[in-house]
Amino acid sequence: MDKTKNNQKNQVKQGTKAIKIFFLVFALGLLLQIVLFCRERTNYALDLITDDFKIAVVLKNANEEQAKNFSSKLYFLPEVSEVKMLNEDDIKSYLKQGNSGLNLQAFLPKGALPHFYEVKLSGTAFLNPSDWAQQYISPMSEDAMAYFQEQESAVASYLFALIKTIDIVLIGVAFALLALGFFIEVKYMPVSLTDRFYAVGSSVFAYGFAFGFMYVLLTFLKMLPLTPYDPFTLPQIGCFLFCLLFGRSLAKWGRF
Repeated sequence: MDKTKNNQKNQVKQGTKAIKIFFLVFALGLLLQIVLFCRERTNYALDLITDDFKIAVVLKNANEEQAKNFSSKLYFLPEVSEVKMLNEDDIKSYLKQGNSGLNLQAFLPKGALPHFYEVKLSGTAFLNPSDWAQQYISPMSEDAMAYFQEQESAVASYLFALIKTIDIVLIGVAFALLALGFFIEVKYMPVSLTDRFYAVGSSVFAYGFAFGFMYVLLTFLKMLPLTPYDPFTLPQIGCFLFCLLFGRSLAKWGRF
């Protein structure tokens, strides 16, 4: 009889501990979901800018042969992924749109239009295109000038810095969880395999519930990312494993 009562008490205690662990891991999982969502949205916005970030290079006082040689050299510059030589219609389109901050009207009264190139940059050159142009375009020719959207570059730099900040926050949280887990593992006595099982099970449900809650909330608010909200991305898997370790360590914590 006493043994049955003890078993019931242990089950109630384990169940209570599992519920506490569930809510703690759920709170952590929901916070991580918000951070991951912000990172995904910021990264998507940055991709939109960088995929279409171009520099317009103007070459004055050059004949056709010099223009072609200049174009071939542009291809071999670092962080250049695409070069397009603009024809007269393209240039007029630039004029109508005011694209890349070009003051093309200044060239028109002189008669023949100069040669224009649309250069698409890769890597991180878009973060500081002015320095990139100063380093690579200016030495190629005294008659070469580069134009770009300064505001677009500033926004890209801001988004890039924001992503790095989010990554630092995630790494900081990971180290904090590992430090807490190490402290708990060292300070408190081992617990039974059943306690560990309850803790890990609660953590799995808690993280899954946090992911589902975020998904439903974003669906309701019509804010789902254009890319799928995937639970199997590397950041999601990493956060899930850390939550699992966090819940496992909480099973040993004396305060529970």
